[in-house]
Amino acid sequence: MVLSVLAALLITPPVCDVAAWRAALDAHWREYPRAEAADLYKLTHHGIMGSEHAVPDTATVNAWMRREVAGLPAHPEPAGHRAALVQSLPPTGRFVRVHLRPFLARGGHPEQLLQAFVATANGPKGDTAQFACAESAIRTMVPARDTTAILSLFAARRRAGFPAINHSDAYEAAYAPAYRVVAREWLNRLNLTPPR
Repeated sequence: MVLSVLAALLITPPVCDVAAWRAALDAHWREYPRAEAADLYKLTHHGIMGSEHAVPDTATVNAWMRREVAGLPAHPEPAGHRAALVQSLPPTGRFVRVHLRPFLARGGHPEQLLQAFVATANGPKGDTAQFACAESAIRTMVPARDTTAILSLFAARRRAGFPAINHSDAYEAAYAPAYRVVAREWLNRLNLTPPR
């Protein structure tokens, strides 16, 4: 009996909530209207996989964080757009983006955020089946959005094994993104309030 229950749990497909994915992607497009295919893929990738990749060398990411923090005054938040301190990522909010400008403005410690980022990057990843769920949601956006480029990018990333990518040049120019992706469980240790 116990074995049959365990077997059923192992073969149960992950929950695919197309409506939740669509709501999350639509909300992202409304907040970041200059977002392109790469940016929606990146949002999806972060929500499913967490941080971009494993971090075997903390010295490198520490230097990266120091350079980015030092460069923030040269890249002020764009006029008319203010990133939330914490952005919950679809599909479940298991991962969040902690935006550096508001994090530092409220006295956050980069070393603690870096610790959360490294732990998340080296922790368990999500289920790549959720990419198909996100694609299903994107298909429901037609004709509200031109989704051809987005679906083409998802197909190419699927063939490559769902690697991480950079933000589009348009997104970088419009929003100057500066954040770290961390597991939601780190928010309490960072003294941050989880978003709803």
